[in-house]
Amino acid sequence: MPTMLGATASITVSSPGTYSVTVSDAAGCTGTDSFLVIEDEAAIPTADFAIGSSGLCLGETLQLTNQSTNAGSSTWTITNTITGTIQTSSDNNPSIALTEAGVYTVTLEVQAACGNATDELSRTESVTVSDGPDITIIADFGEICPGDPVELTSQGTANLSVAWLVGTTVVGNQPTLAVTP
Repeated sequence: MPTMLGATASITVSSPGTYSVTVSDAAGCTGTDSFLVIEDEAAIPTADFAIGSSGLCLGETLQLTNQSTNAGSSTWTITNTITGTIQTSSDNNPSIALTEAGVYTVTLEVQAACGNATDELSRTESVTVSDGPDITIIADFGEICPGDPVELTSQGTANLSVAWLVGTTVVGNQPTLAVTP
């Protein structure tokens, strides 16, 4: 049994359980006490998240919502499974600009608000980012005079919806638009 000079001794514990101490005095008399250390279940985080949309067009942002419980900090990893490009964020609810077409895997790792516990959730169904349709405007004219109409034709992939705009105002929704400059 260790010898102790004075009335205080301490240990540091990192696991739940029952801890006991036995002391003895110079006359050989002993005393014992115990203490139960309980792990707080609320201190164990559970990672969970929602994806704003699982189908995006190139240039749109991916909105992620952290729905984890008992989490203090978060680390998001967004990986393009085709190109291998990785983006990370420590924001709680990040908006990630996706600049490459592909299928993305989203992983969320959360650290406990109290203690060192972690949890990780990875979803591989994730997000598909598609290239936008190709579109070209064809204008069949050489030189025009003021007031002469000009026919503009949109040419692109089949089954597209068309919206001709002047500024932010829609002025037509057919593949061909006649305008007078």
